[in-house]
Amino acid sequence: MNKIKMAWFYPHELNLYGDKGNVEIIKKRCGWFGIDFELVNVTKLTNKNKYIDCNLVFMGGGPDSEQSLVYEDLIQNKKKFLTDYYNNGGVGLFICGAYQLLGKYYQLSDGTKIDGLGLFNFYTKSIGVREKRFVGNVVGNIAHPKTLKLLEEKYKLTSVIGFENHGGRTYFLDDYESFLTLEVGNGNNGETKNEGLVSKGFICSYLHGPILHLNFHLADFLIASALSISVEDLKQIDNKLELLLHKTNKNLFKR
Repeated sequence: MNKIKMAWFYPHELNLYGDKGNVEIIKKRCGWFGIDFELVNVTKLTNKNKYIDCNLVFMGGGPDSEQSLVYEDLIQNKKKFLTDYYNNGGVGLFICGAYQLLGKYYQLSDGTKIDGLGLFNFYTKSIGVREKRFVGNVVGNIAHPKTLKLLEEKYKLTSVIGFENHGGRTYFLDDYESFLTLEVGNGNNGETKNEGLVSKGFICSYLHGPILHLNFHLADFLIASALSISVEDLKQIDNKLELLLHKTNKNLFKR
């Protein structure tokens, strides 16, 4: 199938810090590659039949107030789809609040625990006003071996850059592969050099920006993975400007 059918979950509520740009970049690069693109906006009212055959899922970040607006629908109506989609090797990108919602629970600053989807055995706790939020630029290197190898061979790039702004601290209870090993930034909890999580076809990260705007090679990896091909099989296009944007910002972020 030479087509990306992308399901964007909760585009109005979970669209913080330009996360919509990730959708636009996938669409634009699909056009350059000659790949058909279809977008399905998945809201609380969207019937599963509209997105059951998607091959790429995206869910962005949002403040606690916006997450609360979609929480009940996510748990009651979307959990089975996302669980089955993950277990069957589906490809997805989950940013910040969406990443947190895939875990076991989110602990509020008063100690109250809100159940997540439980797709992964990690938890996130809010710092409240006791400590500073993690805000700033991030520079990291891809930690997941398969992803690293493919992008190194195709683009000679192993770095990912972006912007984080979160008060949650995420702690793994199982031995998951992190997405990045950090040079700059705080990542999952500020206590390790780990950022995000990679498991099967899911990439989870705290990076806004939007992340794909500064990391074209990651966009291509998602497109290829959704099509069940290698990035090597994608049409050759000119990435000089994208590469310049990545390297220039990487140098700025490291200062």
